[in-house]
Amino acid sequence: MSKRKRSEASRDIMNKLTCPICVDYFSKPTYQCSKGHSICAGCYQNLSRLNPICPLCRIRYPPTPIRNFLLESMLETYPSSCKYAKDGCKETLNLSNRHDHEKSCPFDKEVNCPVFNFIANENTPPDMCKWRNSIDKLIEHFQSDHNLNPEENSQSSVTLNWGKTLNSDFMYRKKLVVIKEKYVLVTLSHLFEAYELGVMVLTLNKRCDVNVKIKSGEMFYKMVKPCFGMKSVVGDVCIFTLGTVELLVLEDKLELITKISID
Repeated sequence: MSKRKRSEASRDIMNKLTCPICVDYFSKPTYQCSKGHSICAGCYQNLSRLNPICPLCRIRYPPTPIRNFLLESMLETYPSSCKYAKDGCKETLNLSNRHDHEKSCPFDKEVNCPVFNFIANENTPPDMCKWRNSIDKLIEHFQSDHNLNPEENSQSSVTLNWGKTLNSDFMYRKKLVVIKEKYVLVTLSHLFEAYELGVMVLTLNKRCDVNVKIKSGEMFYKMVKPCFGMKSVVGDVCIFTLGTVELLVLEDKLELITKISID
């Protein structure tokens, strides 16, 4: 077989190992309809929720998913690079285990936007922003889509005054600050009974301790909690419960002041 024909045959095989919907290479698990048309797990889950019909032959998928084990065994024989190879990942992979690796690849810089979206004057629950991209573009996204500009700060801590009496219909407020050259998203929310202060250090994997001093009226107290990076499996937001509505909305002159530092 000539070099050209070998190349065409190889390209034809790789096309058969590509999901016809998302046009990405298959990875375990793969699913098929009763006629043998295969799609990847992600596309199968989406179709199962919306319209469980094969996009190629229009036959309805059976109630019990059908795995394509023959295709999955083929995936183990084809080498593949991580999609974060350009960022420095040198892991040796095959098509079978590529997706599992990419879910926890240390070179993955993609993060979800942590900001809630609220619809003013409507009794609808808050919804997370749908943006997802590199953490290097997160601050630009904050500025352009959420009108959230970083408050410059050269100190090792930042003092935030959240204002006087919080209205009974108050739900959510956010501030972007800089502490020790790190961007920190600070939120104040009243979604349930108590007010909660959320602190997120906008790094990928770094662990740090968040120190919060809270002054509310004549009350003053301090709390320390660990905070993990945005790609950590442990959790990335420190939540400090400040008190109930009755405690914080006490009188017109009441101000809520928080002082935050990270170690």
